[in-house]
Amino acid sequence: MDIGLLDRIAGLAFLILVFCWLKPEKEKQKEKDSRLVFFDFAKGLAILIVVAIHTGGILPRGSPPERVLWFALPLFVICSGYLLTRRYASGFNAAKFVSSTFWRLVLPYAAYTIFAGFFLYPRTNFVQMLIDIPLGTQNGGTLFFIPLLLQLYALFAVLQNWPALRRLALHPVSLMLIFLLSYAISDADHALRAGQWNSHVESLVFAGRYLFYFVIGMWLTGHDLEEKKAAKTELVLLLSLPLLLLAYDPLGWDQPFAYPVWALLALHLIYQWLKENGLARHLIGWLAVIGQYSLIIYMIHPAVLGYALWPLDGFVPFEGWFHYVLIALAAVIISSVLGKLLMDGYAAMLKKINPN
Repeated sequence: MDIGLLDRIAGLAFLILVFCWLKPEKEKQKEKDSRLVFFDFAKGLAILIVVAIHTGGILPRGSPPERVLWFALPLFVICSGYLLTRRYASGFNAAKFVSSTFWRLVLPYAAYTIFAGFFLYPRTNFVQMLIDIPLGTQNGGTLFFIPLLLQLYALFAVLQNWPALRRLALHPVSLMLIFLLSYAISDADHALRAGQWNSHVESLVFAGRYLFYFVIGMWLTGHDLEEKKAAKTELVLLLSLPLLLLAYDPLGWDQPFAYPVWALLALHLIYQWLKENGLARHLIGWLAVIGQYSLIIYMIHPAVLGYALWPLDGFVPFEGWFHYVLIALAAVIISSVLGKLLMDGYAAMLKKINPN
């Protein structure tokens, strides 16, 4: 049977299990749960994996570890959909949303892209720098994810402005149709790029292939992920993993499209276990802080790797896989500290310019 058809069937079967398992959240729980920490933790882990993949030598493209951990960016999109919806759960003001998105994401991204175009990865002309902003083509397309995310933010604004459309989009049947749509777009994107991720920037930056992940993140905000569900979560994972493995092609590029949602549920189980262990709680806190600054880390880590760490490559006293792990960890730590300093300074300046 065609692996793509298997993937669609497996993904839909898995989604049916999730829809049957997760129950609507009670109103009184919405203001008092600590799930925001979990989603920051998940974002922190996701950006850690992204840096590891970009470091090279740890997770070479197409290797088994990389194929297991490919869920990092889709997981980030799921978390973004969840956190954005939670942030505007009590009400949505389009003008404030546009203003917040501009000051907190668009302006820092555009400023960094232009800065990089002058000093880090020089462009031949200013027009090309401006083109880099909507297409994410600066430094060979490493920042494609930011304009992709902005497209999903625009969709979020549309859905929040039309509640009836939002309810329709978040209905389980609609979610399964969106799953099939995103799968088709992703499949076409892979075929167009023929395994070369930046060969067609327009398809790479198009948010359609991540649409399902963002909308399922929005859907999760109205459903219960509390500790009492852990046993049922484990059951869903055990039942669904064989379904997803049916669609795994170890010799090709095909990967189970619903796998990032499975990974999110698995991480939630791990999170519940970690937060009950004293030492592990420090790991949660560290990853949650990284998650809060994950977008700036995503933006600057290629420069940190290229300009600060690879020139010192020969000074690392270990060889092989551990050698690259040290470099990746150093990249995360330096990017986190530098990113936090930059964004905290920017936030302080922003309060003076735009108090709202």
